[in-house]
Amino acid sequence: MMKRFNQRELILLGAFLLLIAFAIHTVIAGALSKRNSNLQAELRELTLQKVEAETLLEERKFWIQQHQWVQQHQPQFVSDEEAEKELLKLAESAATRSLKVNQRELLEIQRNSQFIEAGMRLQVSGELKNLISWLHQVQDPRQFREVRDFTITPDKTDESLVNCSLSFFRRYRDPS
Repeated sequence: MMKRFNQRELILLGAFLLLIAFAIHTVIAGALSKRNSNLQAELRELTLQKVEAETLLEERKFWIQQHQWVQQHQPQFVSDEEAEKELLKLAESAATRSLKVNQRELLEIQRNSQFIEAGMRLQVSGELKNLISWLHQVQDPRQFREVRDFTITPDKTDESLVNCSLSFFRRYRDPS
C-alpha cells in the first residue's frame, strides 16, 4: 500500500512544486520577453522599410525623369582608345589654367551592367585658384565626370603653389 504523506512532507512537496512552477514561469517569461523584443525590432525595421518604399513611390515620377535624362545625355561608349584619348585631353586642359601635370596614369576601364567607366590618376601642381578653376571646369556632372581620391598639399619648395593628387572618371552608356 501507499504510504500517506505527513503534514511536513506535504508542505515540502507543495513548496517544491511551487518552486518548479516559478522556475518554469521564469523561463517562459524570459523566452516571451526575448521574442517580444525581437518582434519589436522587426516591426521597427519593417516600418522603416515601409516609409522608404512609400517615399520611393512618391518620388517615382522624378526618378523616371532622371533615368530618361541619363539615357538621353550620357555619352555612349565607343572604344577604349576614344575614352582614353578624352581623358588625356582632359589632363592636357590643366595647362590652360597654368597647371603642371607631374604624373598621369590611365586606369583600367571598368564595365558593369549599369555603365562603363574610364579613369585616370593625376598629379598636378600650380596656384590654388588656378587648380580650383580647372577642377570646376572639368568636374561637370552633365558630362558624367567625377573626381575621386582628391588631396591637396602645399608645395614644399614654393609656398604660393599646391600639389594635387586626384582621380578622374567618366561614365559612358554601354552601346549594347
